[in-house]
Amino acid sequence: MEASVGTILITFHVNVRLDDVVGGMEKKGYMDRWGELSSNRVHLLPRTSLWHNFKSTDAALLDLRNVCTSMNILIESAVAVEAAGFKSF
Repeated sequence: MEASVGTILITFHVNVRLDDVVGGMEKKGYMDRWGELSSNRVHLLPRTSLWHNFKSTDAALLDLRNVCTSMNILIESAVAVEAAGFKSF
């Protein structure tokens, strides 16, 4: 089965150093917010969630694994899903 590439959302829990993991993922192009120019609003995701515009779910989980392995951080849980659009309140 071929993995589709598009906008994904990944959420995870790690045992320590969440900010370091988020920083490592941001270096790979993941983001924790998006903006709407029409309403001049910025939407923030929960601290343990990130999104990427051009990844597969498998690639996102592999990126997380590589970031955490390089920092010797345990991933307690993680899930990545395709995300066609974001809505916020």
